[in-house]
Amino acid sequence: MLGPVELWHRGKPIRLARRQQRLILGILALRANESVSTSQLIDLLWGDAPPRQARAVVQTRVSELRAVLNTADDGLVRLHTRGGEYLLESPPAAVDAQHFLALSQAARVEPDATTAARTLDRALDLWRGPVFGGDVPDESYATVCQRLESARLTAVEELFDLELDTGNQRGIVDELLATAQANPARERLVQQLMLALSRVGRSAEALSHYERWRRWLADEFGADPQPETQRVHLSILREGHGEPVEQVAAAAGGPVGMHPHDGVSRLLPPDISDFTGRTAEVERMRRLLTTPTRTGVAVVTVVGSGGVGKSALSVHVAHSVRESFPDGQMYADLRGSDRRAPADPAEVLGRFLRALGVAGAAVPDTVEERADLYRNLLAERRVLVVLDNAATDEQVIPLVPAGRRCAVIISGRAPLGSTFGASTLRLAALDPASAGELLARVTGDQRVRAEPAAAAELSRQCGFLPLALRILGARLAAKPHWSVEKLRGMLRDESRRLDQLSYREWDVRASLATSYTGLPDDARRLLRLTGHLDLAYTDPGIAAASLDVSPGQSEALLEQLFDAHLVEAASAEPMVGARFRLHHLVRLYARERADAEDDPAELTAARTRGFGAWLTLAELARKAVGDDTGMRHSPVAERYPVGGEPARMARTAPLTWFDSERAALAVVARRAAGKGHPAACWELVDAASPLFRLRRSLTEWHGLLLLALACARAAEDRLGEATILYRLAACSRDRQEFTRAEQYVEESRGLFATADGHELAYLVRTGPTPAEAPRAATSAPARRFRLDDRRRIVAGPRAGLLLAEGDPTTGPATR
Repeated sequence: MLGPVELWHRGKPIRLARRQQRLILGILALRANESVSTSQLIDLLWGDAPPRQARAVVQTRVSELRAVLNTADDGLVRLHTRGGEYLLESPPAAVDAQHFLALSQAARVEPDATTAARTLDRALDLWRGPVFGGDVPDESYATVCQRLESARLTAVEELFDLELDTGNQRGIVDELLATAQANPARERLVQQLMLALSRVGRSAEALSHYERWRRWLADEFGADPQPETQRVHLSILREGHGEPVEQVAAAAGGPVGMHPHDGVSRLLPPDISDFTGRTAEVERMRRLLTTPTRTGVAVVTVVGSGGVGKSALSVHVAHSVRESFPDGQMYADLRGSDRRAPADPAEVLGRFLRALGVAGAAVPDTVEERADLYRNLLAERRVLVVLDNAATDEQVIPLVPAGRRCAVIISGRAPLGSTFGASTLRLAALDPASAGELLARVTGDQRVRAEPAAAAELSRQCGFLPLALRILGARLAAKPHWSVEKLRGMLRDESRRLDQLSYREWDVRASLATSYTGLPDDARRLLRLTGHLDLAYTDPGIAAASLDVSPGQSEALLEQLFDAHLVEAASAEPMVGARFRLHHLVRLYARERADAEDDPAELTAARTRGFGAWLTLAELARKAVGDDTGMRHSPVAERYPVGGEPARMARTAPLTWFDSERAALAVVARRAAGKGHPAACWELVDAASPLFRLRRSLTEWHGLLLLALACARAAEDRLGEATILYRLAACSRDRQEFTRAEQYVEESRGLFATADGHELAYLVRTGPTPAEAPRAATSAPARRFRLDDRRRIVAGPRAGLLLAEGDPTTGPATR
């Protein structure tokens, strides 16, 4: 349609013999996927003088067109009749006019001038002449053709702007002269021509053209040039006094080169081509921003930790709803989590006002006056404002318009929007599936599909954090000879993992440092000590022990870490109380900072208090469920008192407490073993043993018992070794490993005989009870035990009780 109407299929033209066929097809294609009535077609074809049989002619021509279109076997373009209306079903790319408009829009949002110019060139190359080849009746021209012809001139002007911005005035000046002369009503072309002529040394010609055009404008319309055109004219006149054109025009408040397209500011940065996941978040934001029933400006805040993808989500959603805000899309980076100073609202307002067409000299001086003018300009406009990387509500409030047809997206790390009624979206790391998809998109699908297990582990190693995934994907893309497994191996060492999560300007450690350095001293110290303990979860009681402060003080500090998005509220049962989770990479960073900033003696003391708090809680839970071994020993490791909700839960609902803390107990035991606290390790495993046994977590229990045994032996702690061997006997019996259980019993008996500080009511039954005997997998029958006069077991490879101070069937023995 951008020229004579033609129909092509698979690179070959299809002949349309009749003019009416071509016009009807062109009109339907211009309104592709929309219904057009027979009456509308008649009006556009014949205006006020249709023939008597006009309706029959239209029906005949439509039937002929349908027959032609049906010869195409791919079905991309179909002509439907619905009552007295016709609809051409067609993808946008199949219609040159729709393709032109899409390319023009793409060029407007492209930040790179060279790429935008190439895109506009492609769009303009689609034109082969006047719309419909000039075959449209004069009375129908405005309805059918004028919009496209105007869009073509706008694209030409935008292309000239880009060429002027890149200094290519010499290459376009002659074409610009011809275009401006052919379209004198397009004042923007006049400005561009004057600027280009002055830049190539033809200032006299520029002034002469302006004078002729100014007289024509006055004669034709009785109007004067717009102020911006007059400023360009003035700048050329002053050029002779040694003042460059660009400086004079800029000083007068007029932009040089690029102008707002159609008076609309489009300041959004480009959308991310490989944006992945976040479907629910995108839909929620779109709904909040575009709901027609709101009574005020729609404000959505996106908050989250550094690298979680707040900016990417905000810009992506902004692009997806921009058609709902045709009067403009504003954008500003407020530098809230930047190493530079946060952006001054007055500075941002000045830039917004200039983008909205306010001359530089007319921008007020104070932030209050700028905010008033800004809100006045946007009061009745449909404008979307994106405020990225915001620091505080105080920074944001002057930049929020008041008109209910506007909408605002705010992103940042700090809590935002609560003081002015914003809807808040708290962003977390990606789910594993989306993380894998993002890694594949950045790296390349084939490489990730070739090593799915390594790719999944790589995503887990970086905690599914979008920034970390992009870094790893970029590194793999830059190293085509690397396998995914190779990079996974490079991240295996946790002490150096953050070193691997850096690529060019992207750096996970630097992102975390920004949040960390903004914290008060006590909150930073709590984060370091929690990371040093390597705990995925913590609560006010454990945090209080680490810092040696009250639970109330520690909870306040945890809330500060939550506000900084360095901990997350854990999704645990409400009964368990306040619990917080540290992201894997935050723990690694906190551990680094602890090693770098804290005195080793203080770290040891903090570990001792932390392990002591866990021991207190585990023993409360053990007492609550009971311990059928009756074993008691004097505490070896230090205890730290714990009160509040964690202690209440351990006393009153020990199994619920254990279910929520089981993974943490294992981590603490391993950390105690690895950091030189052997007594804390084996005592914690000992205290938790009845809970593991009740939950039948035999494999996990057995692994921890072996860890505790190795720890006690390495420390030459005979009481610890005897106690854990004693527990291993019980665990082996439950696992029906009766021979091994007897071996553990024998070892334990010998060690207890030489260890101090214990009191045993009885030890464990190593074989099946009489009730269990029929079910026991044994080749020999269970035999009853007997004791010698020194109360030692002398019977049975399979059965027996080992007594120390008493028999559970008869009660405690007396000395």
